[in-house]
Amino acid sequence: MMTLSANTLTQSMFELKTKRTRLNNIKEHLLNALQISPQRQGLVMLLGQGSEKNNAEALYCWLECQYRFDPKFTTLSLGEIEGRLLRRLECGMDQWPG
Repeated sequence: MMTLSANTLTQSMFELKTKRTRLNNIKEHLLNALQISPQRQGLVMLLGQGSEKNNAEALYCWLECQYRFDPKFTTLSLGEIEGRLLRRLECGMDQWPG
């Protein structure tokens, strides 16, 4: 019989795996929908924290940060998430010297 703390740990691990799966699915959707090359590095400076190797990692980092600020983020529609990403990219591009 599992103790209460073991049940809590099991539930936490399940929730973490569910969150990671959802974020990965969203990442894959965005990469495909916006035709972002996952292996290139153009988004690392705009979306990442500095240690990401490519666009896919930078996009996942951005998604994870969004989730941390708003745990209901993963319940938004894909269109709403895509819109938030596009706004972030537009803001980031506006900050680059032209």
